[in-house]
Amino acid sequence: MKRIIYVFVLCALVSYAVTVLAQAPAKPAAPVPATPALTEIQKLQIQNVMLRIELAQRQAQQAQADFDKARADAQTLIQGLQVPGWELDLQLFTYKPKPPEVKK
Repeated sequence: MKRIIYVFVLCALVSYAVTVLAQAPAKPAAPVPATPALTEIQKLQIQNVMLRIELAQRQAQQAQADFDKARADAQTLIQGLQVPGWELDLQLFTYKPKPPEVKK
């Protein structure tokens, strides 16, 4: 009979311990850091840099278009100045006789 009482007391103590541990307050979670925010000046600085990048890109595209047009104009002019039997020297701005073609 004592054995049964000891078993019941032991079971009661174990269930009490489990209940107490289950109801123990949880450890507080690590504090969440505040979300960083940009100041108005920083926002304006970012907008300014992005606009400068866009402007520089457009200027580079325009410069490339100007270069392509100038090159095409130069090719058209040089082709118009070709004289049969003569070679145009673009460094000296003179014509030189073309060397005879060597036939193989």
